[in-house]
Amino acid sequence: MKLINATIIWWSISSSPLAGVIRRFPIPKQYFLMLIDGCERDLMHYRYESFDDLKDYCYSVASVVGLICIEIFGYKYEETKEYAVNLGYALQLTNILRDVKTDKDRGFIYLPKEDLERFRYTEEDLMNENYNENFIELMRFEARRVREYYHKARTALRPDERVTMFAAEIMDAIYYRLLEKIELTDFNVFRKKIKVSTSHKFMIAIKHWLSTRIFVGRIKK
Repeated sequence: MKLINATIIWWSISSSPLAGVIRRFPIPKQYFLMLIDGCERDLMHYRYESFDDLKDYCYSVASVVGLICIEIFGYKYEETKEYAVNLGYALQLTNILRDVKTDKDRGFIYLPKEDLERFRYTEEDLMNENYNENFIELMRFEARRVREYYHKARTALRPDERVTMFAAEIMDAIYYRLLEKIELTDFNVFRKKIKVSTSHKFMIAIKHWLSTRIFVGRIKK
């Protein structure tokens, strides 16, 4: 709460960088407060009992970022907010699956307690990096859930919003490929950090740039 109050004072100062952004774009201040709240949870090493708890965290640190971005990009339809929210969930949950090892090394466990219990995989198992069938089934369950949010995001985005959401679509494609790579390792995230190479990211960006150019050309006709 102290951090939030300090931030409110900071952005009220006319010379602060954020003040200029808020004046230029119709970004609700509540979005920034939610983002700060989510970051504060990390400082407190918050442990998530249920997926609903984790989803609330993901909304604060990722979906809200998407909502801020679409105010800057510009959008025409209310459904685009749904796109931003669900893409935020998808990206953050993908990060969580990728970073299971690095997070636990820093003392963080983001996988919900209820999910660990469901698949009979304990926090001690996680800290000891026990890669077994229970862990694989747990991660497979989480990955299916993440895919649902990618699907929800993509179906919420209207075709004529693709141009303004170009950067977001690239993020979607890169992180979806990351999820696929995690699945291809049979979820062995303990062995090494899984990532999408820079060259692959570049190819994905080029592909989406060309796709958008073709789409714009069709609209103009």
